[in-house]
Amino acid sequence: MGGRSALRRWEDRRCAHVREGYPQLLMDIGKRSSRILRLGTTTAVLAILALASATASDAATFVVNVKNDDVDATIDGRCDTDTSLAGRQCSLRGALAESNNRTDHDRIEFDPTVFDGTLGDAINPVGGFLGVAGQVDIDAGDCGAGGFPKPCAGIDAPDGNSALVVGGDDVSIRGLAIYGAGFGGGGVRAFGADRLRVRNSWFGRRLNGTSSPNGAGSLSLEVSSDGSDDSDDAVIGGRGADDANVFAGGSSGVLVDGGDRNHILGNLFGVDQFGTTLTAISTPVSIAPDTDIDEPAVANTVGTELSPAAAASPECDGGCNAITNAGGDGVGLQRTGEVARDTTIAGNFIGLRPDGESALENEFFGIWVAGSDGTTIGGSKFERNYITGGRQAWRQDAGSKSLLVKGNLIGFDSTGQTPTDPPDGAGGGDASFVRSVADAPTTVTGNRYALAPSTTGLVVAGADAVVTSNTFGLQLGGGGLAPAANTRAIAVPGRDAVIGRSGAGNVIANMSWLNQDTIAISGGAPAVGDRNLIQGNLIGVDRGGDPHPITGDGIGLNGDADDNRVGGSTLATENVISNVSGNPIQVSALGQSPNGNEFLRNHGSNNGTESPFELFVNLQGTSGFGNGDPSVHGGIEAPEIDAATRTEIQGSAAEGGAEIWIFRTGDAPGASPRNVTAFVTRTTANGSGGWSASFDRIPAGSNLTALQTDAADGSSELALVVAP
Repeated sequence: MGGRSALRRWEDRRCAHVREGYPQLLMDIGKRSSRILRLGTTTAVLAILALASATASDAATFVVNVKNDDVDATIDGRCDTDTSLAGRQCSLRGALAESNNRTDHDRIEFDPTVFDGTLGDAINPVGGFLGVAGQVDIDAGDCGAGGFPKPCAGIDAPDGNSALVVGGDDVSIRGLAIYGAGFGGGGVRAFGADRLRVRNSWFGRRLNGTSSPNGAGSLSLEVSSDGSDDSDDAVIGGRGADDANVFAGGSSGVLVDGGDRNHILGNLFGVDQFGTTLTAISTPVSIAPDTDIDEPAVANTVGTELSPAAAASPECDGGCNAITNAGGDGVGLQRTGEVARDTTIAGNFIGLRPDGESALENEFFGIWVAGSDGTTIGGSKFERNYITGGRQAWRQDAGSKSLLVKGNLIGFDSTGQTPTDPPDGAGGGDASFVRSVADAPTTVTGNRYALAPSTTGLVVAGADAVVTSNTFGLQLGGGGLAPAANTRAIAVPGRDAVIGRSGAGNVIANMSWLNQDTIAISGGAPAVGDRNLIQGNLIGVDRGGDPHPITGDGIGLNGDADDNRVGGSTLATENVISNVSGNPIQVSALGQSPNGNEFLRNHGSNNGTESPFELFVNLQGTSGFGNGDPSVHGGIEAPEIDAATRTEIQGSAAEGGAEIWIFRTGDAPGASPRNVTAFVTRTTANGSGGWSASFDRIPAGSNLTALQTDAADGSSELALVVAP
């Protein structure tokens, strides 16, 4: 991110701001601060703040009633910048100076007759940033109307500087509009400060609602270390409508730099509560390790588990963040030596406006998982994220461990009924991407996809990923979506992945990509595309058995894809592949020599309508019946059926010791089968290739077919259909 290094460069250039920002504090601290000032770093700033908090006292309330930036006349517990005038003249800088000199938890309020939320109610801290050292609540109030909150006071940040620098624990900030910071500056920056609370504040926006974004290279709100200790347990926003912070412009909206257990919820990024589009933020939410002290960022949360009422509402409320209009990624997790660990991202609208009706996309990834570990995206129906727009809903990079993506809606409005600018892979690519690692694999389960044209829903790279119970091409509740052109559900350029399993198959409906696979396993480099397990999926039908046609092929093994298994040995592990215009299962060598792929129990109907060459199992794609390439599965051919009754079958021309899998079909005798009605039984060929089996009586009108699976070569096509 570079946030910490940018800050340090800024402080090294502007050490004098410490003296300018705290003339009264330095007067009080005296010679104790001279050594600290020479440090010229964040440590210097925070050390001065720590020295300032020295006076035992009872809790006090200070009321800011002037808009100037004058310093307090005397640190005496009163806050008065001009004793020559009647009454107290209390500036925000003066109130902070008084509070910084005390040990109890104080309160700073703003006089509502002076600060009522109009454009002129902003403070310009010409003396440099405003330092917050002690435990204090800074509350400017709520000047909103009609149920829409609004800050009452503003801070026009010094150019190239920050508005508020927090170095003490248990500080809360409410009702401020903070804007105007230039490169290297920011809005609120907390260093080694635990339990910060920020709510109902605007960043990069004036009190009249017009934009004055914090500039490029600036950070609206940073939660970081002070060079030795992290900032932990902050709450940015909240569950209530009057807790939301609004962020616009700058490099980061909220940056957590090495802190733990910080909670970012109920905020608006790139959009306001009325749906007005604001200046783009490069990355609205960033969570990164602190490279200065080599500390990970652990157990931070973006969003929350929503209440049943909030989850049922079409709007983003109850702790939901609306994360929109980013110039880069919506949420970015970082690995720079150490990592962001155990981050939870739940209950958010990412790329979707707060009303849930239309997209306001983030330009790159909705969530950049990068190299983070233990990240959870989504969860139960109360934790699902709605992710739309941009290039990819999420992207996981090499080295990332134990990613869980569960229960999210991709490419939909908040009702789950209408596709709303689905991620488009930058005009044709991947809607989401994972790269699993073998010792801590990725799990993608229970998500629902609407796809943009020319996209693949999920790309599964790496090793040992588990992809189960996802739904492609159906509305929430089950209605079919109109197929988008050139779409496929899943591509696997990885190995040892589980794509569906018993009782947890993926449902794939309404895809359209002529001559392309709906689930594509792609071989290539050693072990790429190998040993994947594809079981229990529903392709071309929903869980109720209703048809949802697929234009294209079903499951495809391409290139040098070896030792994959399609289907299983039980009914629950069968793939149902129906209403597929091409081949339900196919192997396309593409000049390679795929081997050892097994096709066990699978079934489906109404397939192969594209051409006479389509087969339920087709080795070498469009070759028609018969293995068209001796390099594919060792040139294995279908067994021959010599005789059959409704209870017995016998045949020949199998490999010695091969397993023979026998199926019912409704296809005509003598046909190359395109459909399989049900599994019947299996047997083993003798050393001469002969085989036979007995079984329960099959229904009248059913015909028979069979394939063989050789331990070395893999499975064959299905035999020509025979009537019993």
